[in-house]
Amino acid sequence: MRAGMGVSRFAAMADISRPFIYKVERGESNPKLTDLKKLANALGVSIAELLTPPPEPKRAGRPASR
Repeated sequence: MRAGMGVSRFAAMADISRPFIYKVERGESNPKLTDLKKLANALGVSIAELLTPPPEPKRAGRPASR
């Protein structure tokens, strides 16, 4: 969801029920391809972008010893 968007609004935009969105978030349900398309469209991204994990945050390294 976009920042500031509530689950109810997002669910309405995606035409998917709130309980189903919660189940997907918790890993309790696997969305069908049609559901993924609805979620991606509501977010304005492709299905591939939706399924791509975010990049790992860069860890600050310690300065090299001299």
